[in-house]
Amino acid sequence: MIDLNNGWQMHVESSPEWLFFHVTAPSPRAPGEPPLAESVAREVSNTGIKRVVMDFDGNVMLFSFLVGQVVALHKRLHLEGGTFRLCGLSHDNADILRVLHLSDRLPNYRDRGAAVMGQL
Repeated sequence: MIDLNNGWQMHVESSPEWLFFHVTAPSPRAPGEPPLAESVAREVSNTGIKRVVMDFDGNVMLFSFLVGQVVALHKRLHLEGGTFRLCGLSHDNADILRVLHLSDRLPNYRDRGAAVMGQL
């Protein structure tokens, strides 16, 4: 587990080819700007695994800072020859990405298995 700030946490699991991150917030609309991109990049660097799946618990709302962190991760991993996928987003969070015209680059996979297989 990685403590981010203001009660935000990121639980990390790995397989031989993938890193899985589950982001939790202490409450709905929790304050703070958790350094997701930096923390994930550090874990990618430490493990050498460049395939990442991220999901968020029900308390996490994708406000502008978090969307920026997700986009930065997607871009960074893409440039490094890796993969970044989201899964299990709430309806509201998936709508945020759709409204921002990001759902084509950051589709919402049903679960980890679908994300790993790239099956929408």
